[in-house]
Amino acid sequence: SNNISEKNRRFSLKDTQEKLRQLQEEGFNKLRHHTQSLAKKLATHKETLNEKKERLLLVLIEPEVTRVIDKISFVLGILFLLVSEWFLLMKPHYMWLWYLGLITPLLLLRYYTYRKSKYHYFLLDFCYFVNFFLIFYLLYYPNAALLFKIVYTLSTGPLLFAIIAWRNSLVFHSLDKMTSVLIHIFPPLVTYCLRWYPVPSGSEIQICEQPENCSLTFYETFLSLFVYIFWQVCYYLMTEVVEKVKFQQDKDIMTSLRWMVEKQPHPIYVFFLRKGYKGDPILLLIGCQLIYTILLILPMPFFFSSYLGHTAYFSFVFVWALWNGASFYFEVFTSQY
Repeated sequence: SNNISEKNRRFSLKDTQEKLRQLQEEGFNKLRHHTQSLAKKLATHKETLNEKKERLLLVLIEPEVTRVIDKISFVLGILFLLVSEWFLLMKPHYMWLWYLGLITPLLLLRYYTYRKSKYHYFLLDFCYFVNFFLIFYLLYYPNAALLFKIVYTLSTGPLLFAIIAWRNSLVFHSLDKMTSVLIHIFPPLVTYCLRWYPVPSGSEIQICEQPENCSLTFYETFLSLFVYIFWQVCYYLMTEVVEKVKFQQDKDIMTSLRWMVEKQPHPIYVFFLRKGYKGDPILLLIGCQLIYTILLILPMPFFFSSYLGHTAYFSFVFVWALWNGASFYFEVFTSQY
């Protein structure tokens, strides 16, 4: 019995030692895991601090020429508003000349800067199409009343409202942001002036020379929709068929639709993804843009016939762009510049 008791004590001691060893290993493992976790967090914090330090140094040693360019852009942005205001108040029927003189160098400069970044296919977008369409009308068919109504509908409808949809901002020191605003707001401004401030007699641009030209029918409105569809088909064929291989070989080349799918997914695309959408994202965005265009051209006959309504709508969008600019200056600019 003594032998049995001794053996039990030995077994009990071994069990105790084994349990102690297991507890010790578990404690060491937890300590090791906790230490590794702290080390990773410390490394992350160090990396974040280094990034902030680098950004701060970049700001501190930023070349003076960059600030000079920003100052020049700011002055030019304010001057643009002043000159545009003068035309609007004093010579509204000649706003189209101011537009032609300003938009040409801006488009050339945008092509040059976007070409370097491989974003030049953005110039196939609808906003540029409308600008080229307006230039074509002004230079070659200024007496075509139907053509003016189509330009008016596309400019005042989907193009002008795109300032709200794309959050365009009147940021005066940024030539890029100012150009984006001008591309969207200038055609509606030109068609607004041509509609409500007749060009002196003798000019080829006579919008309301005939009484029937002073109204916009729903038939004429939907002719604009067919022009939009024509652009959309050409855009799709160009970017998704003709240049498809080129885009596949060079992922840096970007279009606006690819941007809204790959670089910065559009909220509508994200919404449908969460709902389980498995189809082509490009076709989804094209369909949404078509609905957007239809909804925005529907009220155009009213605005074409109502000076008050047209003015209120245009003013609302302009103030929205100002608000976006103010938000940028007070929320983004103050923390980055």
